[in-house]
Amino acid sequence: MKKLFIAAFVLSVITSWFSVGRYHADEQYQILEFVGFKKGINEAKEMPWEFQLKMRPIVQVAFAFGVINLLEKFNLTNPFIWAFILRLFSALLGLFATNKILQFYKNKIPEKLFNTLCFLSLFYCFIPYFHVRFSSENISSSLFFIGLFGMLSFFESRKNVLNLFLLALIIGLAGVVRLQTNFLLIGFLAWIIFIKRENFKTVSIILLGIIFANVTGVFSDKWFYGSWEISSWNYLYNNIILNKVSDFGVQPFWFYFKEIFLNAIPPFSLILFFCFGYLIIRLPKNYLTWTIIPFLLVHFATAHKELRFLFVLIPIIPLAVVLTYNEILNSVVVSKIKSFLQNKKHKWFKILFLTINTIVLLILSFKAADSYTPVLKFVYDNYNSKPTVLMCESKNYDFYSNAVSLNFYRSKSVKNLNFPIEKINPNYLQQNVNYIFVCGNKNFKFPETVKAKLVYNSIPDFLYYFNFNGWIEREGEVCVYEVSNQ
Repeated sequence: MKKLFIAAFVLSVITSWFSVGRYHADEQYQILEFVGFKKGINEAKEMPWEFQLKMRPIVQVAFAFGVINLLEKFNLTNPFIWAFILRLFSALLGLFATNKILQFYKNKIPEKLFNTLCFLSLFYCFIPYFHVRFSSENISSSLFFIGLFGMLSFFESRKNVLNLFLLALIIGLAGVVRLQTNFLLIGFLAWIIFIKRENFKTVSIILLGIIFANVTGVFSDKWFYGSWEISSWNYLYNNIILNKVSDFGVQPFWFYFKEIFLNAIPPFSLILFFCFGYLIIRLPKNYLTWTIIPFLLVHFATAHKELRFLFVLIPIIPLAVVLTYNEILNSVVVSKIKSFLQNKKHKWFKILFLTINTIVLLILSFKAADSYTPVLKFVYDNYNSKPTVLMCESKNYDFYSNAVSLNFYRSKSVKNLNFPIEKINPNYLQQNVNYIFVCGNKNFKFPETVKAKLVYNSIPDFLYYFNFNGWIEREGEVCVYEVSNQ
């Protein structure tokens, strides 16, 4: 297991470095830009509507603010290095949570299955990519499962009550970082009380730790917003009671089934449905069943749905698969499935999975998380020494001013200019000023009076030879040109 963790650590560093950007805009928009506000990079009028309504929890923002201030003391002022360090921290926290899961099951399942659990937990195609995201989904997930499996281990050993309080504090912070994680917590607490039947002292210590975590959340909100706020209540009031969340779309109850099937590598994604369903039906008193059912019910019942809302459960996907396999092998009820799994003729299925898993794993580990942030990194790295005017084909490419990036990654020397490239003439361009133009077309036609040199393309040239069925156009190409006089 040690060698697997070393390999996973190396992969985490690689993925943290290359996975520039964000999976979802909130990873940037409601965390990094909030840090930017506290550091004076953003003004209040530039902040998203969640800022005005004070409904964004600040614990994660406060942590990032502290890390960045510490890095500045070592003269590290590059915002892309800041983001890399935060992604690396996220990855290490994810590895720590994974270690908690594996340590708990080390002697509870056969060695061969445990080795499979280790491999899947560390190298299942999208887990390293998920772990490097400095998002509320990932940080909350890691904190929750550190607390949950730490408590399960405590219940077996009964050593050091202070550890139980700290674990409760951690699991409580998971709910502070992301409100929806509290539905996992509610289910787990219900299991502790009604199935595990823990004594009053143990339950009281756990509740005390959770309360302390929420008090910490209130103080962090006060530090950021300047007034006493309960951001979780503001979130519930605006998104649930006032139903603002539905403004972002309403999806049917079967939305998650479709999205999981399409995004978790079909047809292997069908296995995930089977495993979670099997565990819930076959193990109704298991802690996992009690933990995930309230969480799933709330998300299926909520009108606005996004696949990322279920990302909190990603770390236990390998566990669900392995536990289901183990249950089937030990069951006399599902003999046909057992014989299928034990039949060596189906070895091709394993080879196919490992091949596809490796391909996806490598792509996600070396690919930028979005098409836009690498452009900002290119501009920051190459046009930071003298005044630079950035012009755009349309507002969709004005990455500093729309909802994609705002100002966290902006160089102080860069100025936006909303001016049609067609109207620029030689007299307009000044000396000692860089002029760059951002568009979505490698073959953009410039006016005859303007000289343009392509200096960056988000799609490497060799990939154009593989542009089957126009996938490059659907992916979204981003190009940067240096503009000058003829």
